[in-house]
Amino acid sequence: MAVGQFYTLKLYDKGKQAGTLEADLMRLEIHASKMEHLKPYGLATLADLTDAAKVADLGDVLQKAFAGVLCYDGSINGTQLTERERLFLEQCKNPLFWLNLGKDVRYRTRQRFADLLARFGANIAYQKNARKGGRNVAANAWRGAAKPRRINR
Repeated sequence: MAVGQFYTLKLYDKGKQAGTLEADLMRLEIHASKMEHLKPYGLATLADLTDAAKVADLGDVLQKAFAGVLCYDGSINGTQLTERERLFLEQCKNPLFWLNLGKDVRYRTRQRFADLLARFGANIAYQKNARKGGRNVAANAWRGAAKPRRINR
C-alpha cells in the first residue's frame, strides 16, 4: 500500500485474497482522500462512476499511480550480487525503509533499485521495460482495456 497526498494506492493478488482458483489476478485500488483530486474528472458522487465517459478519464489517474509502482518479484539470485548490493536489496524490500527518505533521496534510491532489478531480475518484461526508461509495462494496459463493466460478486 502506498500513501500519497491525495490518494492511497493498494495493489494485491485478488485471486489469493478471494480464495478463487483464478491465477494472476492483480487488483489495483485507489482511495481518494480528497475529492479535490477527482473534481477535474467530473466526479462528485458514486452515481458519477456509472457514467462511462467519466470513468474512462480515470484511466489516466490509474496509469499515473501505477507508473509510480516498482514491483520486486523475488527473482534476484543473491549469489550474483556484491555484498553491498545484497544489503541494499534487503533494505529496499522492507517497506519501512522507504518511509523516512526525503524526496530526492527516495528518487535516487528508487532509480538504483530499478537498475538492480533490471540487471539481475529474472522478469524479462521488467528488464526490457527498464531499458525504455524504467516505466512500468502494465501502466499502459488501461488504455487498451475494455469499456467499464459491472462485476457480479
